[in-house]
Amino acid sequence: MNKQINPIFENYKRFPITYSLILLCIVVYIFSFFLYGEEMNAYEALTLGAYNPIYVYVEHQYWRLLTSHFIHFGLLHIVLNCYSLYGLGIFIESVLKKKKYLIMLLISAISTTGLGYLLFLMNGYGIDTVSGGISGIIFGLIGGLGVAKSANIGDNCAMFEAVHGSALDIANKGIADPRSMVEAINLALSLS
Repeated sequence: MNKQINPIFENYKRFPITYSLILLCIVVYIFSFFLYGEEMNAYEALTLGAYNPIYVYVEHQYWRLLTSHFIHFGLLHIVLNCYSLYGLGIFIESVLKKKKYLIMLLISAISTTGLGYLLFLMNGYGIDTVSGGISGIIFGLIGGLGVAKSANIGDNCAMFEAVHGSALDIANKGIADPRSMVEAINLALSLS
């Protein structure tokens, strides 16, 4: 058994951010499982921190913009999300290293609920929705694959540009790197 556990701890040392996110999702799911069973409905999810724009706007519960990413509505929901985060997260964490990976995670998290909240403020969109799960962050990471390889983060500013994947005549010459766009498309197709 010790031989089976050691690789998990070794991978945790190599990819602490991804493993910590997965562990947080699992701990929250176990807590929700003991409260509500294998699956929970929207009202139960709201008690655990799910996102709904009315709670944020009227009750000023801004923490829901982040906590909603870690609750899951059922066993299949959490298994698929954690599996996807594991495959994608360890790849991106190894390529970008911790600082850029954390920035990409934060942008993805804020975009997922923040843009939805902005749409609500503009036209009332999503007034009757309850959302939760880390899939929004996962899709933000997929989108980030297209620009992550070209991220230039300085002390005062950051610049990103899309890495184009169709320039095969200049691939491997240090001019363009089409891998990230191809990997993003491949991952998106495998998740659908």
